[in-house]
Amino acid sequence: MAKTYLQAGSNIDYVNGGATTILSGAMVRVGVMLGIALFDIAVGATGTLALVGVWELPKVSATVVAAGDMLDYTALTGLLDVGIVAAAGDLTLAATAFAGALAGATTVKALLLPGRGTAA
Repeated sequence: MAKTYLQAGSNIDYVNGGATTILSGAMVRVGVMLGIALFDIAVGATGTLALVGVWELPKVSATVVAAGDMLDYTALTGLLDVGIVAAAGDLTLAATAFAGALAGATTVKALLLPGRGTAA
């Protein structure tokens, strides 16, 4: 193993600098990455975010998603959507739809794309 190897990169430590506890399963934007909290992270505490994998995540219920669609994270609502006009805090191209989701559905199966997103 090379001396410079650190880890596989599937998880990252994250310090919750916000004002509320981050709940397990919540999406967290870290630069151009979208992570999923593996456990609750109290204010000021360090927790672990997953950066890879397929997750069932909340989406805008009115949006129809086809398998393979690029998914954008909307900071204002904390939901995934398709083809947004990015505003401050948003992360476009954060994930790919692993399966389709109809209008009215509140979740989508999403494959995270670490480092692929574009931060607004």
